[in-house]
Amino acid sequence: MNTGSGSMRMGRKRFESFLEQVYSPLLILFHAVGMDTLPCPKFFRKQKLCKFLWNSPRYIFNFALLFVLVAQVALVLLLPLKKRELASLFVIILQISAHIFMLRFNECIRGLLKKMSKILKMLNCHNRRKVFENPIYAYCLYSTVSSIGFITVYLISNMRIQIHGYIRHTTDISEEYKEFCIFLLEIRNVLTVSLLLGLSVSSSGYYGFICYHIYLLLSEFSSKSINLIVISDYETILKIYLDISQVIVSVDDFLSYPTFINVLADMGGLFWACYVIIFDSKDDYLFYLYFVAAAFTYALWLLMVMLPAASANKAIEVARNFVLSLPGWFPHHQKVLKKYIKMEIKHNNLSLTLWKIYKIDNSLLISSIGTLVSYGIIVGTLGTVQSSSSAPVNETAIG
Repeated sequence: MNTGSGSMRMGRKRFESFLEQVYSPLLILFHAVGMDTLPCPKFFRKQKLCKFLWNSPRYIFNFALLFVLVAQVALVLLLPLKKRELASLFVIILQISAHIFMLRFNECIRGLLKKMSKILKMLNCHNRRKVFENPIYAYCLYSTVSSIGFITVYLISNMRIQIHGYIRHTTDISEEYKEFCIFLLEIRNVLTVSLLLGLSVSSSGYYGFICYHIYLLLSEFSSKSINLIVISDYETILKIYLDISQVIVSVDDFLSYPTFINVLADMGGLFWACYVIIFDSKDDYLFYLYFVAAAFTYALWLLMVMLPAASANKAIEVARNFVLSLPGWFPHHQKVLKKYIKMEIKHNNLSLTLWKIYKIDNSLLISSIGTLVSYGIIVGTLGTVQSSSSAPVNETAIG
């Protein structure tokens, strides 16, 4: 018991709000991918070397991203599989652009958690720690294990041997560059799996859990508002709703573009993995294990974003309609409430979107899956994509 209370005290010293403690695994992951999401310990601030070591993940990660980008450009120029390498380059550029966009709003990652923690205290539901904490720890544990698994399976599978054999025997690459291409490909593949998994796991997980907790906030708001109506406290109802609205606007402002990129990459990756499983026959069971796990991971990330955001958007509509009906609950304050709602709430249509273009709902998820299936049928029927039996599988990392 003493150890548990001691760790909780240390957690409170390190993080200012309840949700920062809950999201600590994701904040650590963000720190590892170059984000300034962890408060630097006082001891580290006093010494320059310690401060440099604390910030070193940012420098290492950015250097690794740059190296992957340069390596991919070199592979586009050197390898004969131009279309596949160009597609990989396009995905890497999109992921880097999303990462740079998030770096611009670095402070918002913890800022959102502080705002939501205050609202949780107002709703008296900040003591439900396990409801918030356990899914995040499970998600981070699965993501860590799967990342290690992807790299391990790739290194011990025949995919690696086949691509090496193809490069050594092809006449499309000059003899003096073949070993260099193999070395560059090895480093690129391992780094790409590590870096893009880190980016996707952190941003998709953060967005998914934020949306889920917005849904919980709005559900709690709807139930607690009934009690506030009984005691005629409409001011608290409006204050909580406006605070939640600010959180939703902030989420859509700085996460809609990275989320759009993640969804686009997840759909492309899911199609790629399923296509390889269906149309590329191999005797290596590790080959199928790799791509089945890849398809599952892409589907998980896609659902991780779409389902919580769709549920949050439904809850937003319910809460908004409830607030619009407040004048009917308070006839003595009807004029004041109508005027205030018309000025502050009625014309503000809140929603979570993909790059402020698509409102996220269940129909968008169904249409996205339908698009993948339709395109898969077209590709399988017309044979517009080159069969992997005539060229080696490009084991481009998940991103």
